[in-house]
Amino acid sequence: MRHKDLQGNTNSLSTSSHLDVGDFFRLSDPFSRRALRLETGDETANWWRSGKDYLLARGEWQPSGPLVLHGKMGGQITDFLWTTLVSVFCVSGKVIDILKDNRFSGWAT
Repeated sequence: MRHKDLQGNTNSLSTSSHLDVGDFFRLSDPFSRRALRLETGDETANWWRSGKDYLLARGEWQPSGPLVLHGKMGGQITDFLWTTLVSVFCVSGKVIDILKDNRFSGWAT
């Protein structure tokens, strides 16, 4: 299997059982005050209180309807929109295209 690095170079993936942590990236909330941060509406309060946001993040549960989010603070729209729920964030179409084009797995919309 082959993949592209961030500069667009194609590299072979090792078949070795050794994983180099330098090959991985971590996404984390930058806690920027300028970026738009979202919060859930009253519609999601029941499942959020029951801890289902973590089940949603792991792909083990889906709400019966759309997840309704409202602006909480900030206003700058970025490719990643973080929420007041620890395990839920929104991504732009650009990010989805990158994930699809590079055959990333373990995510869903």
